[in-house]
Amino acid sequence: MSDVTAVRLGIDLGTSHTVAMLAVEGRPPTPLIFDGSPLLPSGVWADPSGRLIVGRDALHAAQTDPAGFEPHPKRHIDEETMLLGAAQPATEAVIAAVLGHVAAEARRVAGRPVTAVVLTHPAAWAARRRQRLESAARTVFPEVTLVPEPIAAAGYVVHRAAARIPPGGRVVIYDFGAGTFDVSVVQAAPHGPRVVASEGLDDTGGTDVDAAVVELLARTYARRDPAAWQRLAAPVTRADRRARRTLWEGARTAKEVLSRTTSTVLHVPIVDEEAPLGREQLDQAARPILERTLVATRRVVAGAGGGAPAGVFLVGGASRVPLAASLLFQTLGVRPTLLDQPELVVAEGALYAAAGGPWAPPPPPAPGTAGPPGGRVPAAPVSGGTAPPVSAPSAPAAGGAGLSRQRAVTVTVAATGVLLVVLVASLGVHAAVRGGWPLPADPSPTPSISPGLDPCVVGVWKQRKYVIENTIDGVPTDFTGYDTGIDTYRADGTYEVVYTGSPFRATVLGDRWEHIVDGRITGHYRTADGELTASGTVATGTSRLLVNGEVDTSGSLTASADPSRYECRGDTLLIHGEFYGAELIRTGETP
Repeated sequence: MSDVTAVRLGIDLGTSHTVAMLAVEGRPPTPLIFDGSPLLPSGVWADPSGRLIVGRDALHAAQTDPAGFEPHPKRHIDEETMLLGAAQPATEAVIAAVLGHVAAEARRVAGRPVTAVVLTHPAAWAARRRQRLESAARTVFPEVTLVPEPIAAAGYVVHRAAARIPPGGRVVIYDFGAGTFDVSVVQAAPHGPRVVASEGLDDTGGTDVDAAVVELLARTYARRDPAAWQRLAAPVTRADRRARRTLWEGARTAKEVLSRTTSTVLHVPIVDEEAPLGREQLDQAARPILERTLVATRRVVAGAGGGAPAGVFLVGGASRVPLAASLLFQTLGVRPTLLDQPELVVAEGALYAAAGGPWAPPPPPAPGTAGPPGGRVPAAPVSGGTAPPVSAPSAPAAGGAGLSRQRAVTVTVAATGVLLVVLVASLGVHAAVRGGWPLPADPSPTPSISPGLDPCVVGVWKQRKYVIENTIDGVPTDFTGYDTGIDTYRADGTYEVVYTGSPFRATVLGDRWEHIVDGRITGHYRTADGELTASGTVATGTSRLLVNGEVDTSGSLTASADPSRYECRGDTLLIHGEFYGAELIRTGETP
């Protein structure tokens, strides 16, 4: 056995930015940080000798020598060489320079060289483009795997967003990046996911929204001070070029701020004024650009056939523009899900996609084991946490068809117009696919286990990740929590779930939401045929809902008990319900 620790990278080589996720064996993937940001500018600058500089150093050098700078190397994938000032390096060498910069940072962080990389590419790329990308990567990394971007995004969806694409089910991946837009329909096929239909717009991205914001300013300041605006529109001096860059950076920042708030101000250099900008103005500027993406989305969904998709997932940093989700819902009739940190989704998903995923049908149950009958997915939380004055009727909230999340308590908070689906505990749910995943044939031994209890469930489990679907202002939204508590299932048939107050977080229409649960739930449980049933539940503690750091509602923790399904995978307990998914890790402690 090799004693070399595997160091893997998932890289999303974007038109404007490159993102990399580092996976060191035995640890969860983490983003590489470049100069304080996970977004590495993809731009490359060549000095007179031909030496290639990457990232923010390249942006800085371009201020004095713009002729030697290429901001979007990926757009030159069809060309043999690029002209960078006096240098004319091969396109593969320019791309390799970006990848080499990533590799160097990964080695610095991991303390050892990268052993393998998974590199993503647009689904529509033909063999020649893929070969050029792979050739560039092989000059940097010993092992290279290519994965289409929508397949990588689907890998993230099922592994990290805790959604289940049923066999034959189709989802839409709406990838709105800084420089380009791509939309794909991905289907869960027997031997892995496949792209059914895809289309890309190379001239449509978040930078176009930035340009539209600048155009809004031009309508005012070009008339008010034509000479000053001309210096910004067509800079000649170094100082004017810096001012123009400041203006465009301000436009991008304003766009991002307006994804979280309803108004902001934007400094206009040279003119030296603060321009107010509101969400409605951003929507007005972004709408024509988003309409182009919707036309492409309609074409792709229609071309894929198969009726309404099981889900719509937004990835790419520019997909945070609130109007994007609203227009998509109006277009497709399926509420889209904005994934957490959408600019990181493809890079992390590449690692999962290359390793294989749970979209394929599971193996048949081993002798002596049993999955749930007919692959049915009963959802079963021990749930609660409602805020007065409204009681919490047990009613499932609407979700994407065919996607397993959690059936949970629904609370309508009239004061804020929020429909909140609250989860505070679960006894484990198995999202079955055609007969279900088998339980392990050799569960960890546990002494003196009461009859009617599955040995693989008994133990102390850390809630590594919980994803809950809540409905905020009519939009289903994933709330994500990490290390939120401890579940203990004892051999005598009693259980305890302790919540530590770690928040479940989400961003909705620019607002930062947090659901904080602090307390414990106790009771008895039993198992039978992969189903777990709780009884005698008692809850103590509090449940709070915060918006932008301010308490919106709070109340006592409450609980109800329903049957659940679960899946044991060695020291991992997977939980998937109609509106939630979770991953619990065995701690090794004695319950």
